[in-house]
Amino acid sequence: MDEASVETQSQELAGPCDFYNYYRDETRNPGGAYRCNNSCQCDGMRTCSQWGWCQGAARPSVSCTSPQYHWNEAWNSGGSNRCSNACQCDGRRTCSSSGWCQGTAR
Repeated sequence: MDEASVETQSQELAGPCDFYNYYRDETRNPGGAYRCNNSCQCDGMRTCSQWGWCQGAARPSVSCTSPQYHWNEAWNSGGSNRCSNACQCDGRRTCSSSGWCQGTAR
């Protein structure tokens, strides 16, 4: 099992996968490229259709300070809730000068 597979599995176990920072190579899905059994087999904000295909835009155009912006702060490279800019914080949260996400997400 390669490192990307391990990371994807750990993200799937962490909870829902409908986040802008959820990366999945849909071409490597067990049922074939872009086929899915659940939305965790689809990249980013894409979902699994009733026919078993990944659908929608993975990272639709929306401001990272919008309440509709879904970012899993636990997956940040600096650690949970750590940030270097507001786009690494969920919803309307912002990045403080000390590098922590602050405010109300949604």
